[in-house]
Amino acid sequence: MASSDALLLLLRKLWLPPLEAVRSVPGGAANRQAVAGGRHIGWAQGWEESEDLEILQQKVAGVQRDLEDFKKETLKSIRYLEDSFCEMNGALVQQEEQAARVRQRLREEEDRGIVRNKVLTFLLPREKQLREHCKRLEDLLLDRGRDALRATKKSQAD
Repeated sequence: MASSDALLLLLRKLWLPPLEAVRSVPGGAANRQAVAGGRHIGWAQGWEESEDLEILQQKVAGVQRDLEDFKKETLKSIRYLEDSFCEMNGALVQQEEQAARVRQRLREEEDRGIVRNKVLTFLLPREKQLREHCKRLEDLLLDRGRDALRATKKSQAD
């Protein structure tokens, strides 16, 4: 239906009578005349134009077939692009979720790192204090041990 409307519109633009108008003129094939754009067309001229019209209709039909094929290919391409877009969108969503998980783990690790640093900040000076205290105790023990050894030697000598 739409193709015949398009054909009629094209024919009007070309100032050619529709094929039905050429065939419907009474008076037999020899006397057939049609009016196109205000002028009379004789039988021979009408026949040539009728042939031209047939060729034009065939060309228009070919163009319409090409247009339908183009529409089908275009729709197929659009569907393919939509499918690809959906796949890419799904992959993007997965990557965003994975990135969110990685960011969360990173935050947790940073928090643990902060806690470790606080603990180390507290423990390192404490360790230093304990080492110094151990050194004093060792020195004290050694001094007592020397004193005890001197006292033993002194008592043995007496």
